[in-house]
Amino acid sequence: MVSTTKNEAFFIAKGKIENDKFKLDCFDKEENHLIMTIHFTDSSLSEMNGNFSSFYDNGVLENEGNYVNSLEDGIWIKRDTVGLMIDSSFYEKGLKYTYAKFEYSKRKALTNYQFTDSLKNTYQYITFDSVGTKIEEANFIGDNGIYNVYDSGKVKTKNVFTRKLIEAECKSFKTHLQKTLNANVGMENGAKPGTYQVVVKFIVNKDGTISDIKAETKFGHKMEEEVIKVIMKSPEWTPASIFGIPVKAYRRQPVTFVISQDR
Repeated sequence: MVSTTKNEAFFIAKGKIENDKFKLDCFDKEENHLIMTIHFTDSSLSEMNGNFSSFYDNGVLENEGNYVNSLEDGIWIKRDTVGLMIDSSFYEKGLKYTYAKFEYSKRKALTNYQFTDSLKNTYQYITFDSVGTKIEEANFIGDNGIYNVYDSGKVKTKNVFTRKLIEAECKSFKTHLQKTLNANVGMENGAKPGTYQVVVKFIVNKDGTISDIKAETKFGHKMEEEVIKVIMKSPEWTPASIFGIPVKAYRRQPVTFVISQDR
């Protein structure tokens, strides 16, 4: 951290000695709300030692953890803007050894939990439905694991041999795009000179087919329609997979149209 004039500062800080450490509270210069609290060895601010906290604009605690000699040490927790824990990691001398990730529904119900232990080389993955009932669970040691699917109290177990989460892909899509896309469609339909990044989202189903193709942008001049047409005619996709099992997945495809002044 570097001290500067009030006009050039990003935030305003207040410091004091607390339990043999130098505590620094940093506030937003405009709104005057607390951004973060950091503990240092002394007022030189050269070495972080002790608790660290940061806050969202709404005052909710975002990150909290502990530094030892400017290295993360112990448990570090991250929360979302409503206070739900989304990450929890354990560090020792700056090295991360365990990591937990939490995902929630719009109703703040836990939908996904993942836990990785790098020392034991283990990984756990659990998903839940809207009422908190377990839907699926995977437990790995190395690359070998057990995958359970829960359906009306019944469990279907499958041995799996990869814990990689693989994205859907089409290896020849770039070539297909280059050969098929009419790059001049915007110019031909009256678009002004400029750069337009069209974004289209779609679903790659478990069998590699494509469905639910929709444009996220609205530049018009038939650019979105052209990208959708090209995606509809694309070669077969390889579906996404979790633990070697094909799953339905969303894809977002950006395509950039450049219309020059010389036309």
